[in-house]
Amino acid sequence: SAKMACAAATMPVRAAGIAASMRVTKRKREAMAEVQNKPKRQRSCIACGGKAAKGELYRVVKTAAGVIEFDASGKAAGRGAYVCSEACLEKAVASKRLGRALRASLTEEDYERVALDVKKAIRGATG
Repeated sequence: SAKMACAAATMPVRAAGIAASMRVTKRKREAMAEVQNKPKRQRSCIACGGKAAKGELYRVVKTAAGVIEFDASGKAAGRGAYVCSEACLEKAVASKRLGRALRASLTEEDYERVALDVKKAIRGATG
C-alpha cells in the first residue's frame, strides 16, 4: 500500500513535467514564425538566368538510370535543370546548356521528347 501511495504522489509531478516541456515559449513561437515567413529559395532558368520560385519554372531531370525526362511534379530524384518558357527551352537546347546543366550528352531524340513534354505542360498551364 505504501508503494501505491508513493506512485500516486509522483504522478501529478510527472504529468506537470510533460506539460511544462510541451509548453511553447515566446522564443520558440518567434523562431517558428521566422521559419514560416522565410522566403522560398529561388531557382534560375538555365537559358536566360531569370530567377523564380520552383513552382513557376519547368524542370528537366536526369534520373539515376541516366534517362533525361521532363519532371512535372518537380520532385523527381536526380540532377535537375530549370527553364522558364518555351523560348528558353529552345535557347538552352541550341546552345547545349541543357546537356551541360544535366552533366549528360543528350541525343536529338532526348531533346525532342523533353521539348514536347515541356511544351505540353506550358500550354496546359496557360490554357
